[in-house]
Formats: sequence, structure tokens, C-alpha cells
Amino acid sequence: MRWKGRLVNLTLVALAACTFDPNGLGGRGGDDDVLVDAGSGLDARGDDGGPLTDGATPDDATVLVDATPPDAAPPDAARCVGYVASGTSKYKLVTTTRGWVDAEHSCEADGAHLVVIDGDDENTRVGALSSSELWIGLSDRITEGSFMTVNGATPFLPWSGNQPDDFFGEDCVVRYSNGRFNDADCSDIPHAYVCECDGLEVRAGTY
Repeated sequence: MRWKGRLVNLTLVALAACTFDPNGLGGRGGDDDVLVDAGSGLDARGDDGGPLTDGATPDDATVLVDATPPDAAPPDAARCVGYVASGTSKYKLVTTTRGWVDAEHSCEADGAHLVVIDGDDENTRVGALSSSELWIGLSDRITEGSFMTVNGATPFLPWSGNQPDDFFGEDCVVRYSNGRFNDADCSDIPHAYVCECDGLEVRAGTY
């Protein structure tokens, strides 16, 4: 039965020269590992690092390499697309009118959030984007009278006269064209809005 030993040896040589993916991912969009031709110069090795012997399984000859290109873009490369840099942040005016929550979710889909105005300088820069009333990332939806920004920053509150007044349960904040703030119904009257992309994540429980 010497021919059986020769047949096994020939099979192992062939397997050592062409490797395969044990997870079945090769050529079908697997994330990082791809098949490579091991070539005749590579010895097939078992799990213990030694050469394959009669009875070894083909899996022991698998060779995988990291196929991630060295200059691959970072995962957040798609953030801030279409945003305009101004000061220390980036902004995008959205003229499609929405309720406050829908507007916030729209910004979050970009990796951003409704603009959080932190002072007079940023208030002026946001005002230069539009003369319309705009939703901003400020509300007291969680606790009445306690206004919180969507990213947890300390709120800047240049209220308009006699505001906020919580008229019929107003919990979300709009910026008037004069730079003053007013609380408004979050969904009754849709507004345009500004998204801000500054690398700060939305804080859970802030709205």
C-alpha cells in the first residue's frame, strides 16, 4: 500500500501551495483577511509550528494576511461632508423645515448635532448663515425650566424679552434673527436649523 503514502504527500504539497480562508470570507467582501498564494517557497505548518505529517487537515496550511491598505481612511472620514468651517467649528445650514427632534436626528446622521451656541462670537457666526428662525441644540424637554445643550456644554442663554415662558408647554429653543433665544413648541411649527460638527458627541439624556 505504498501508493497511499505517495498520494497523501502529493495532496499536502498541493495544499501548501494554495491557501484558503477557513471562514469562507475570501473574495466575498470579508473585512480584513484575504487569501494569498503561499507559493512553493512556503512550508505548510501545523498548529504546533511543525511540518505537516500524514493525516494533517488542510486547515493547518491556511495563511492569512492583513489586507487593510496602509493609507486607509479613518472610520469617521465621512463626517462633516458639506460643512463649512468657521471659527473653531464646522456648520451646515439646513433649510428643510422639521420638528426639533427630527432636526437633531438629521444632524446626528452626519455625525454632528444641532448647533450649540457657546457665546456672542459663535452667535454672530451662526446668524451670518441665515436670517431665519433656527432650531439650536438647546431644550428643557427632560426637566422643565432646566435648559440643557445636546452635547452637555454649559448653555449660553441670551433670551428674548419675557422668555422663556413655556407657553402651552414649549420645550425647544429657536434662535431669532436678532440673535436672541425663545422657547417654542418642539413640533407644532417646523423650523430650518444649523448642524454643528465639532467632534463632540451627543450626551445621552440631554433631550
